[in-house]
Amino acid sequence: MQYSNPGGVWQPSWARRWQHCLVMRVSACFGPVRSRSVTSVLTFCVLTCCSLVGGGHAETLDIILNSSARSDPIMEFILPKPGSGFKAAFVSDGFRVTATKKAEQASVAGFRTLINIDGDFEFRLDLAILRLKAPPEGLPRGARVKVIFGEESPPFIFGYSISSDEKTSYSLRATVDGEPFHKDFEAEFERGAWIVRREAGELFFEVEKSPDNRLTVFQLPCGDERLSSIQVFSNKHQGHTGCEIVYRNLRITSDGFFVYDQESESWFKPWMACALVGTLFAVVGLVWRVRQSD
Repeated sequence: MQYSNPGGVWQPSWARRWQHCLVMRVSACFGPVRSRSVTSVLTFCVLTCCSLVGGGHAETLDIILNSSARSDPIMEFILPKPGSGFKAAFVSDGFRVTATKKAEQASVAGFRTLINIDGDFEFRLDLAILRLKAPPEGLPRGARVKVIFGEESPPFIFGYSISSDEKTSYSLRATVDGEPFHKDFEAEFERGAWIVRREAGELFFEVEKSPDNRLTVFQLPCGDERLSSIQVFSNKHQGHTGCEIVYRNLRITSDGFFVYDQESESWFKPWMACALVGTLFAVVGLVWRVRQSD
């Protein structure tokens, strides 16, 4: 799915191709003005049917994190508080977060996704850490990705930071089998991609510095609970030194964007969607044959 029009209708790429082919046939029956409306209705019915009975077709959202992403309905940007020493701005190459050496108060800057995903998925974030200074004391500083499943489950927090002794490392904080889990992995990162993906109940945190250099840093069991949100943020504590990070592109791939809650009580059943789509196709075919005979 190429999500290039935040104000438009969210429609998977295969539905766009299906609609484009069908409009040529329908235009012969209803004329070029009405053809788009008719095929839009048919496409909506097909999408509804697939969402109810489960299509299993993987789709991809590509989001360029520039100024147009600010109005994207599936994104929410977190802007820093005044006096925090943080600055966040949309530039030509992405969403840039910078921090000065002094801060009057702690703050956070970043963004989060507003979509739910069932099943396996892949979250890929292209970013560049242009500057990251070691704090004189206290907690490490850097960038983090928080993965949230459900409403009450503890999150998985993956990050890259620098400590007061100038050591850089990846870190993971989570809760496994009810017990706190914390692990560090010393490494250096400047630019590339961070990848979070779930496959067969396992959550993978990977780093890709080049197309042929992809490393799995952490791997933990996560179950099959619905993904509620992914948050990307940089935090700044009082007195910490500066940093400069550019978040460039975001890509999310999954076959569970269209979710039907099987446990919810609803009068609308999957067979109704199939019957509706079949009826509409029969009507269009009948009208087309009548026009052809005339």
